[in-house]
This record gives sequence, C-alpha cells and structure tokens, in this order.
Amino acid sequence: MIKILVFMVAAVLPSFLRAQDHTLVEEFLIHSNSEFVHNGRRHKTYELVEGSNLVFEYSSNNAGDIGNGSIADTKFSFQVPANAESFDYSGDNLNECGAVYVQFCLCQDEGISIVVDGSIKGEKRNDDSWVVHLDAIAFGRKTQHKYHFQKTLVYKILSE
Repeated sequence: MIKILVFMVAAVLPSFLRAQDHTLVEEFLIHSNSEFVHNGRRHKTYELVEGSNLVFEYSSNNAGDIGNGSIADTKFSFQVPANAESFDYSGDNLNECGAVYVQFCLCQDEGISIVVDGSIKGEKRNDDSWVVHLDAIAFGRKTQHKYHFQKTLVYKILSE
C-alpha cells in the first residue's frame, strides 16, 4: 500500500510543480488627470474617471503564487495629486491615497481589498518617470488572508 501511495505522489507531484512555472507579466501605468472610484469592498474593481490625480496601477498575472496553479490577474493601485513631485503615505495618512489591491480570480478574495497598513512612497525623476517604494498590507475580502507588497517600481507617464 505504501509503495502505491509513494508512486501516486511521485506521478502527480511534477504536474503541481509545473503549474507554478508561469512567466511573470507586469505592467506599470500612470493615468494623468484621472481618479478611481469604487464602492468599497463590495465592488469587484474600480472605474477610472476624469479627475485631478495621477493614478498609479501595478498589474501582474500573479505568477508563481505558491499553491495557485492558475494565472490570476491582480492590480495594486493608488492615486496622488497631479501636481505632486513626491509623496509619502504611511501611518495616519495612508488612507489619503486610496490604495487598493484587486484580484480578478475565481477565488474567495476576488475583488477589492483596501490597503490598511504600511507605506507608499514615491519621487518623480527628471525624465518624468516615478520611483515608487511599496511596503503595504491588505487583507483578503473574505478570508482575511494577509497580502504584503514589498516592491520598488518604476513608472513612466504615457501620453493619453
């Protein structure tokens, strides 16, 4: 019986490991003269509308998420005043940038999770790009799973 069980595990394990072999696809966008609106955690995503902010969007296919054999698109988004040259959102002012983590998946945490802790800092460079440092935490809509983002990202403003 043990030999059969070992054989079954050895036969099935490579397919699970192969499921984690997705190529990471990332996109870094800044939408100028915009803002995003949503109705909190009840919405599955947000809508971009005309406004007076820069909206930063980091999109990913969530590749390599341990235990997740599928490709699940995600976004980490926030907004800052359009005239900002730098920003630092942390502690009591973190909610001012409206940061959200959005999962587009067939999972319990599908939709918007509000960023509730950490920091989002950025600085505009001479070439109109932005360097953004994320160390932010959101909790899943239904599971309360902790999603922790620690990344340094470079965004370029695209002509719209």
